[in-house]
Amino acid sequence: MNSSDLFGNPKDSAPRVHTQDTYAAPAFVLPLEESGEELETEQPAPRPFIGLSVFIFVIVAALAFQCFRLQVLQNKQNQSLAEGNTLRLITLPADRGLVVDSTGTTLAQNSRQEALAINPQTLPATKAERTTVYALLKQKAGINDKTIQFVEQNRLLSPEIFPIKTNLTKDESLLYKEWFATTPGVVIQEIPIRSYANLTSLGQIMGYVGESNEQDVKNGFALNQQLGKTGVEEIYNMDLSGTSGKQKAVVDASGEVVSSSAPEQTPKAGDTLKLSLDSTIQTIVAASLKNAVDLRAKTFGSKTNSLGASVVILNPNNGAIISMVSLPDYDANLFAGGISQKDYAALTGNPADPLLNRTIQGEFPSGSVAKPLIAAGALQNGVITANTTLDTSSPISIGGSTFPDWKQHGMSNVQQAIAQSNDIFFYAVGGGLASQNIKGLGIDRLNLVLDQFGLGKKTGVDLPGELAGLNPGPTWKQANVGEQWYIGDTYHQSIGQGYLLVTPLQMAAATAAIANGGTLYQPQLGWSLTDAATGKETLLPHKVLNSNWISPANIKTVQDGMAMSTQPGGTAQVLGHFGVTTAGKTGTAEFGSDGLTHSWYIGYAPVDHPQYAYAILIEGDGNVTEATESSEPVAEEILRGIFNKPLAPGQQLDSQALLPVAKP
Repeated sequence: MNSSDLFGNPKDSAPRVHTQDTYAAPAFVLPLEESGEELETEQPAPRPFIGLSVFIFVIVAALAFQCFRLQVLQNKQNQSLAEGNTLRLITLPADRGLVVDSTGTTLAQNSRQEALAINPQTLPATKAERTTVYALLKQKAGINDKTIQFVEQNRLLSPEIFPIKTNLTKDESLLYKEWFATTPGVVIQEIPIRSYANLTSLGQIMGYVGESNEQDVKNGFALNQQLGKTGVEEIYNMDLSGTSGKQKAVVDASGEVVSSSAPEQTPKAGDTLKLSLDSTIQTIVAASLKNAVDLRAKTFGSKTNSLGASVVILNPNNGAIISMVSLPDYDANLFAGGISQKDYAALTGNPADPLLNRTIQGEFPSGSVAKPLIAAGALQNGVITANTTLDTSSPISIGGSTFPDWKQHGMSNVQQAIAQSNDIFFYAVGGGLASQNIKGLGIDRLNLVLDQFGLGKKTGVDLPGELAGLNPGPTWKQANVGEQWYIGDTYHQSIGQGYLLVTPLQMAAATAAIANGGTLYQPQLGWSLTDAATGKETLLPHKVLNSNWISPANIKTVQDGMAMSTQPGGTAQVLGHFGVTTAGKTGTAEFGSDGLTHSWYIGYAPVDHPQYAYAILIEGDGNVTEATESSEPVAEEILRGIFNKPLAPGQQLDSQALLPVAKP
């Protein structure tokens, strides 16, 4: 039996030849019956192998091209891979968005610096060999055990290079490149860092960024990407971070990219965040406040070492924060590339705590700046009217306790009581005065009024770490002091003393509500977000926290009282002479055991169309016998700066008469 090939052709030792004269039928073709006649037969055409030939040609050509590509076109890449390089999918971090102030001045931007880094992919495989590397890092670069432990526990399986020492000087960078040139797993790498403007309190506002952690990576961020850890950087982190990209790259044994393809996903830069902060006004506020703090230190010495000062200025028409200053402060750039132990120790060792944003994290007795709020509540609850007049010439005595005034007043209505800070009047409207048929708000209604103005709870400002303050009452006192609530407690709270605690931001927001006719806005730093790719700006909405709870007539009565305060006879009359009509309220709050008092001032300007509402606090600015009372001079300096009312050569502030001669 003849054998055949895979196409059905018989196999012979010699090739089969086909001609037109002869045709041999294959063995499986049956013979024709013999008939004696000669049959005429048609010669068959050769088999059609054209499709098969094309198919074979394509395969051979593809194989040939692949060999050419691998051996010629990609010779260098494949050679490098053979020498220990790896093909890796690299995450491309997006540029972090800029932060600018209301005028477009840059507050936060990006720069780059060299860092000593670890490449986990090229670290030795054995613990013993890695220990040798770690020992060299400790000896040459001062890397501590905590960092080494973090590497061992969290980064050995990481595909990304990560820094272990930042803020390298030029000399350090050169030395490390030489010392660690042949050390496996150790490289010098450029990393992005955040750079901040030189502006007072910007550190407390902006916060800082830090390396992403494992949870951040699970949430879609790149390993080692800079993410906001506190302040505005944290609150707006998603908007500022952008979207990471992806790219395939060949990386050599030292972690350097040998070659790369076009990005599979292009990184998208973060949005530009515009704040309502005005850098010019921030600078004016900071300079004035620093002068007041220096004067306080000269007057009271070391007693004030742990004390600070703060100012908040809001737009009363929407709650936008125009200025926020907290002293002492710190340079935001200290944390940008990783703060040194020395610098961190200096911050945490300062008794006045520069890391504390006192405007939102400082809780203080309000003193008399709470009186306009309580007056509004007394009017709205019908305890008094705008025409109610009380005889306040004598102290109130109840159960053996006497509640005096800071100075003697006579007959007074509510506007005069606000303007002259009449304690007796507010004892009466808060706790009652039976001898003059004044029932008083009582502690429950009094606290409800404070709540309407946003006291005793967080404002919701777009900053982390805000404290709520305290509106105390009978339940709180029993739980925390172990005593019942007395009428004297209500009297004290009616003038902003006792257990009542507020933040400067809360007082600024409450003042803004009085200025605008009764609408309490949520204070906010963020103004808009601008898409880095399209340039489209999206305004951030401003939230109303409370409104329509007080009548226009009653809020107007309170406004009139605050305006009278800056006129002759008012406690802030020194602020009524520099060409801008303002309204305000002074406050002195007792605290602690050193006999010092806080100096408060709240107000708004101009009176007829308020654009600025503010709260000023200088901690420990006076005592019974000595008072710098710098909050009013600070207010005057700020308002002169804002409204371009500079002093003439040699002219003193109108409020300068309040300032004592500093002791040598």
